[in-house]
Amino acid sequence: MKYNEWVYDVMRKIFFTFVFCFSILFGSSLQADTDSSGSSLISSFLDLFGINSSAASFPYSSESGSDYSGTDANKNVKKYWNLRNKLRKNFIKLSTDKGGCLPMEEVKISLNDPNYRLGKWGDSTIKLGWYLGVLGSELHMLSRPDSYPGYGEVNDIQNTIRELFCAFITLERLDRFGEQSIWEVHPVNVAKYPGTEGYQWPDTPGFFVRDDVPFNVMRDLGLNGAEGDYQTWIGDQVFPTPPYNREMSQDQVVHLLLGLAIVKHLVPFTYSYQGMNFQHQAQIYARRLVDYMYAGQNQTYEILGIPVGETNVSWLIVNPVSPKVNWFGSCPLCMGWFDPFHPVDPDHMGQVTRGADARFFSAGFNLAGSWISGKSWNVNPQYLVAWGGLSQSAVFTTPDNAHMVMALASIGNGWGQATQDLLVAQAAQHDFYLYPLLHSILHYGGSISAFLESKTLSFLNSAPWSGTGTEFGSDSGWASENRFIRNKDIHNQKSIFPIESHGLDYLLLHNLFFIAKPNQYYGVTPNQQPNSVPDFSVPNWPVPPSYKLPPIGYTVAGTPTYLNTCTASTSVDIPITIEWDDPHGNRESVAILLDAQPSSGNGIVTSTGTKNRFIYHGKFWGQWWWEDTVRFRLLDEDGNSTYLTALIGYPGAIAAPPNLGAVGSPTRVVVNGWFAGVPLYGTIEMEFQVYAIDPNCTPPKPSAWIISGVRNAVAYPISPLRFKAIVGWTILSLHGNAGVTLQAATSVGTTGTQEVQINW
Repeated sequence: MKYNEWVYDVMRKIFFTFVFCFSILFGSSLQADTDSSGSSLISSFLDLFGINSSAASFPYSSESGSDYSGTDANKNVKKYWNLRNKLRKNFIKLSTDKGGCLPMEEVKISLNDPNYRLGKWGDSTIKLGWYLGVLGSELHMLSRPDSYPGYGEVNDIQNTIRELFCAFITLERLDRFGEQSIWEVHPVNVAKYPGTEGYQWPDTPGFFVRDDVPFNVMRDLGLNGAEGDYQTWIGDQVFPTPPYNREMSQDQVVHLLLGLAIVKHLVPFTYSYQGMNFQHQAQIYARRLVDYMYAGQNQTYEILGIPVGETNVSWLIVNPVSPKVNWFGSCPLCMGWFDPFHPVDPDHMGQVTRGADARFFSAGFNLAGSWISGKSWNVNPQYLVAWGGLSQSAVFTTPDNAHMVMALASIGNGWGQATQDLLVAQAAQHDFYLYPLLHSILHYGGSISAFLESKTLSFLNSAPWSGTGTEFGSDSGWASENRFIRNKDIHNQKSIFPIESHGLDYLLLHNLFFIAKPNQYYGVTPNQQPNSVPDFSVPNWPVPPSYKLPPIGYTVAGTPTYLNTCTASTSVDIPITIEWDDPHGNRESVAILLDAQPSSGNGIVTSTGTKNRFIYHGKFWGQWWWEDTVRFRLLDEDGNSTYLTALIGYPGAIAAPPNLGAVGSPTRVVVNGWFAGVPLYGTIEMEFQVYAIDPNCTPPKPSAWIISGVRNAVAYPISPLRFKAIVGWTILSLHGNAGVTLQAATSVGTTGTQEVQINW
């Protein structure tokens, strides 16, 4: 942790401790005068009729009953459900609304009044990641009643499925509205411009805030005050936290990936809720988170204050709605303060305040993200070397670094075959034995050493029935907020005021252990969960949750190509290209389908063999202009569809008959009879030049012709373009009437006839 981050954290804790002590001394003087009595009355009314938050009705007891006996497995399963119900009852509001399904970190309890409770939400997306892991592993066990008899029943499966849906909606809510949350409270509220309160920031997928827990959720959980990264409630006042408090950081991403990895690996693929497939959702969100980290920051290089170039540096986490602050000035020697003449750089976004530089762990993020999502990202070779070195040095680092390195390595099998042994060795310093256990389940079917089995079982057996935190766990190793993230020195910590924690560390360890060692699961009496988690609906956001967003796309019809021109089989090929994207999922997983052949019957569509390219094969002859429609379907992995219609239009033609005719003149007159020197009768021979043109070709070309009939004449071809006609004459009919009928055919199949009149 950097020095300024440490100072800030200490000051915040001192301030809140002061407020807590003050509230203990002066009691209800710090309670909300306006809301507390009214809310308690309403809450009592709702409780009376059983319509308050259903989580409050899940049974939890601070003392174990007579059935807490028998095998270690039976005791731990009973303890598990007791603490699960405590989580549902006291640490989380089961709702998809703002602040819902986001586990609280801890509750401080008054020494004088056990009902006076102050809550805290800190690093909430880390808890959300563990919550996802608990739900994913729980669903795995519930779906295998033969292996885990007595662990749960149908009602428990339904409850867990609903909670898992709610947890994923929470993650998307923190992502979708994170940009808005950063500047939700702003001193300027005059117009809807960027940087003002009324401006609706666009979503940047992958950037999220740590929590969005409002006052009403704190109150609904029976608290008398609370602090969080979104709001802090003190007495009758609710204060917004500074924007930088809410920003994501790399440690939050690490533990979200942990939960997503468990869901992806352990939840049966057939499990869905409200159209959300949990495995697919885990893969998509892992890709989205690592994509955003990898996108990095555009940085300008300067020499003596003069920009000389710009480049993108990957693996730097940027706040997409806050401009870069020029803390170091434009002078290379001006370290320590911002440039008073150019305090902000509006052309570049600033990095998040905490945990922005993920380059040192970039190889681990790549391996973990790739194992979950199937996508890989580039890593600088020097950081590949650094990651390899962490396999040996992580044991000497602070717990803050150790839990991040171990989590990433356990997800991505970070150091190959040696990973399990290295994780076991690293776990010794802070008792972080959950990570080698997780690694064995994700990559080796749960095969663990006898040492790790014994160590894990001892942890489970030592956990108090009543829960974790200093209130119950000070002598058991379960006093810290999360024993697999916090320093070993505080696993048995004491505190001035009793503190109860969420217990997610125990819950996840419990499930992972019995998944790895089902043979240890025996002698368990059936669990009874009479109550139900509410049936959640899809949030009514202005834009639906991303898993409900169908693929988007459009069609492009290309330039027509005319085939077999000047023939009866002339046709037209028009290329159709589909451009598409998936706003939620993996673009490549979207199927592009021809919904149906055109109903007009004027053409057919075939695929080119390339996913998004098709050919429309259309008619040419018959119309001067052809129009048609082709409908395609984009189908994503969640079953969401978008239909695209391609409009086809192109010029055609109506086939014309040939242009046919002939011109000629007499070439010979024959007298066959005389009388007194006067010709009485005979024949006239005439030659004709035929023109038979096919107008359907460009340019027009000659057509074949034949003599199909004669009238009062004899005719026959004398060359390809000429024919001779012989007609008779008499002195009584010098201007006889005869004709030759010609017939021609075009190459497109049309025919024409023409009688050539012969007059003399």
